[in-house]
Amino acid sequence: MQRIRVTGMGKSGHIAGKITTALASTGTPAFFVHSGEASHGDLGMITAQDVVLALSNSGETEEVITILPIIKRLGAMTGNSASTLAKFATTHINVAVEQIALVYKKLTRGRIKPFWFYIMVRL
Repeated sequence: MQRIRVTGMGKSGHIAGKITTALASTGTPAFFVHSGEASHGDLGMITAQDVVLALSNSGETEEVITILPIIKRLGAMTGNSASTLAKFATTHINVAVEQIALVYKKLTRGRIKPFWFYIMVRL
């Protein structure tokens, strides 16, 4: 069975981790590779037979771009179809959003203080 490696930095890295978990729960062998750690020794986790899914909103995240030369089979999700990552990928999914909305939600139970939630939405 094909192995899938999912990578990203920052918020994209958190989303990559969630995608990895979802894939693994369906029985697909999927693992998260932190882009920042990959260039410092974790590249050995990726083989030529692996499919790599790279996430980056800008498509220009330095830590992700650095590891591209060793990846043979790459899918990318970016918010910029003209980016380095999108152009390098075999398959690209444009996940651009027009605006990042700030939503305020007050939790009223017990002594929980109000929380700010940042939610990416298409407006």
